[in-house]
Amino acid sequence: MSNAQLDLFNNPRRSRPPARPCATSIAAAEWIAKHEGTLADRVRRFIAGRGDHGATREEIHLETGIRENTVGARIRQLELAGMIFRSDDTRPTTSGRAATVWRHKRAV
Repeated sequence: MSNAQLDLFNNPRRSRPPARPCATSIAAAEWIAKHEGTLADRVRRFIAGRGDHGATREEIHLETGIRENTVGARIRQLELAGMIFRSDDTRPTTSGRAATVWRHKRAV
């Protein structure tokens, strides 16, 4: 297992404070802290499973059921860990806008 994967999925310091000190924000922060690695791994595996075709945020959201804003956060996390990359390709979303295609970095 690489250091990037250890830092991404097994870092006990990854938990985040709530956005606001209210019960709902605290509960949301606790939920994300418990599921963050699982969600990131689901996003990573989905992108990897698409091979050279890659995936857009919307495609990941529609196929996995993970909220699109959560998909975006996990994409950023995976990009910073060097596990996926932003390709030069785009595809239209359901609204017709161009969306970035993300691809999985293959081990060399």
